[in-house]
Amino acid sequence: MIRLKPPYKDANEEFKAKYIQMKTNTLRVCLVMGAFALLIAVIYGIVYYFKNDAEPDVSTTQQAAVQKEDKYISFGSYEQDNDIDNGKEPIEWLVLEEKDGKALVISKHILDKQCFFTREISGQTWDESAIRVWMNDDFYNSAFSESEQSRILETTVKAKENPYIFILFRQSPGEDTRDKLFLLSIDEADYYFSTKEEKVCHATEYVKRDDLKRIEWGLRTPGEYSGDMTFVYDSGQIGWCSGFLYEVGVRPVMWITL
Repeated sequence: MIRLKPPYKDANEEFKAKYIQMKTNTLRVCLVMGAFALLIAVIYGIVYYFKNDAEPDVSTTQQAAVQKEDKYISFGSYEQDNDIDNGKEPIEWLVLEEKDGKALVISKHILDKQCFFTREISGQTWDESAIRVWMNDDFYNSAFSESEQSRILETTVKAKENPYIFILFRQSPGEDTRDKLFLLSIDEADYYFSTKEEKVCHATEYVKRDDLKRIEWGLRTPGEYSGDMTFVYDSGQIGWCSGFLYEVGVRPVMWITL
């Protein structure tokens, strides 16, 4: 008995060979494209990480040179010596920038302590933070008179990624906001305070009323994981942890007219 070879067998083998070759070519293309994308990401990450001379985007319209010498002004008042009977004390502000009759200032001392977030949800960022609400409501109305409030400018506060984390693993910084008062980002803190020693900030007696030995001051940049927020240790180093129910020291920042 003669067994005839099916007429479709050769065609089927040829199809299999072409299919395998096509998969191989596709895989090669994907590998090449992936390697190229990774190379671009690495180069971008390195350039971004070491780019320390760029001016921070604290406002879309207000930019100026950093002051060469520390300059302080008194503006507003807040409880600081932990003696409520003698009233509030004047707040001292360090001038970070001056331009066209306006100044960017940050409090000389840590004025209070607040939680970044008071409820836990995924992806929390500065624009959703409890500390942002507190600064622009409770603190704003408590620390400044009506005439002083009229001098505080509403500012576009940029959502900034964390430059200390590799670009592929950075958390979303959220949305830009419009605020009277805000916190510095990491790159702004590095720009205005170039050394760890310059970043060191002391808390008032009012903040230390709970016998705190140390307290970090908060930044608005996200940390490594979803819900992480960043801060400056009392040593001047920058770190981060979960912002849920975590109290940090508050150093408000604002633009004011002089």
